[in-house]
Amino acid sequence: MSTYRLSLHTFDKDAILNLSMFLKEVWKLKKAIIIATIAILGLIVLIKSGILDSLLLFVLVGAVPGTNYSIPSTFMLLAIMSVIWLLVFRIAAIEALNSTKSKRSTKRRTEHVKRMPKRRYSQI
Repeated sequence: MSTYRLSLHTFDKDAILNLSMFLKEVWKLKKAIIIATIAILGLIVLIKSGILDSLLLFVLVGAVPGTNYSIPSTFMLLAIMSVIWLLVFRIAAIEALNSTKSKRSTKRRTEHVKRMPKRRYSQI
C-alpha cells in the first residue's frame, strides 16, 4: 500500500482513487438531474402555453392551429405512417452502418496484426 504525505495528513492512494471515482459518479448524477430538470421545465412551459395542446390537436384531429381548416384524416394517417417509417428506417440504417464499421475495423486490425512481425507478439 502506498501513501502520500502532505503537510500534516497522510493520504492513502486507494482512498484518493476511490474519492475521484466517487466524484465522477456524483458529476454524472448531477448532469442527469440537470438534464431531467430542464426537460421537465420545458414540458411545463409547453403545457402552460398551449403549444402542446395545439400540436396534439394537429396530430390527432388534423386541425391546423389558428385557422378553421382541418386536414383530411387519410392524409394525416399517411403522414404519420410515413414519419414512423422514416424514423424506423433511419434507426435501422444507423445500426447497419455501425455494424459495417465495426466489422471493417476488426478486419483491418486482424490484417494489420498478420502483417506485423511475430516476435513482437510472442513476448507479450
